Amino acid sequence: MLPTLGVSGQGRSMADRRTTIEKALDEHIGRAIRGRRHALEQSQVALADAVNRSFQQMQKYETGANRVSASLLYTIADAQGVDLMFYFVGFEPPVAVDDRPPGPVDRL
Repeated sequence: MLPTLGVSGQGRSMADRRTTIEKALDEHIGRAIRGRRHALEQSQVALADAVNRSFQQMQKYETGANRVSASLLYTIADAQGVDLMFYFVGFEPPVAVDDRPPGPVDRL
């Protein structure tokens, strides 16, 4: 299981509550989708049509602004002719940076 880098926040949007690792992975998958689409010389509209989404929604997936569900990623992989693992190749989780204020134990 990946470590989580907490982002607290009641009243924040779901995108704002994603951890650093989640954001990095969403962006990595989005870049992989876009890269494969470019390699196939496929338009955003064509890919969106193939997976029954709007091109605006595909744009959000490709930038990492919206998370791609597992079932949609499977459908995109099928449309792009790759294995699911293609989208994870090269992903390295960011190094955890603890941005909490130091507590009594941390000061020892």
